[in-house]
Amino acid sequence: MEDWLGDVKDAYFLREFFPDDRPGWIVASAYIETNSDDYKETVSLSTGLVSPQTAHALVRALQTAENNMDFYICPEGHNLEIDAPEYILRGWLIRDNGDLEYDERDPYRNGAGRLRGLPGTTVTDALSLEQRYCCGRLKWFRQESDIPSFIYETWGNRERGQGSRRYLGGKIVCSGHRLLVRKEDLAEFLQLQERDLIIEIGITRNDQRESGTSYDTEDSKEMAFDRLFLLRRCGAVEAAERSFEAWRSDCS
Repeated sequence: MEDWLGDVKDAYFLREFFPDDRPGWIVASAYIETNSDDYKETVSLSTGLVSPQTAHALVRALQTAENNMDFYICPEGHNLEIDAPEYILRGWLIRDNGDLEYDERDPYRNGAGRLRGLPGTTVTDALSLEQRYCCGRLKWFRQESDIPSFIYETWGNRERGQGSRRYLGGKIVCSGHRLLVRKEDLAEFLQLQERDLIIEIGITRNDQRESGTSYDTEDSKEMAFDRLFLLRRCGAVEAAERSFEAWRSDCS
């Protein structure tokens, strides 16, 4: 447990936006909470559009910030978007459309909640996206295409009658949401916008073995980790101090 609390490897961060269960897709937005009697982990992922010329300098500056609350990779149209001659940081997703995919009063909702992190106006217009609900998921398709460009997934694993303070009896429960974008469509969108994609991943881990319940964090040990990455439209993947394997197969 001490090793788990002490560090998060880059490979773990990379799997959050290159999901093993969705080859060919990238996570554009996510919030995932995993609980057991012994531990709790939350993962949040946000993305935005940045100017290629100053993107790496921006990542270095943000990565060295003492507190990740000092900056905000915001949704489209937010007043904290940066549009300066040297630095651009814009949103391309909308945070919350105010609707529910599941009725909050539905006892079978299992913790699934509001729709958050959906394609914004810029990408919808640029790729001529149409929203459809099919196969139990909300998806966005380009005109005359049967392959979705975006897929929104939301899930919960909270049984009926379970409150927020409880023993889980050795079970692991997970709830959350994520927006997936197809790599080919993301690459085309970034080319059209002449932008790169900045990704912020925040991971919080709690050792709950000494707490009263699986959701009682007063006596738990908590560690927080924050990492920033760049997805270049050419296909390169960069962090503040190193590069990684390309995210596009056509990038040498």
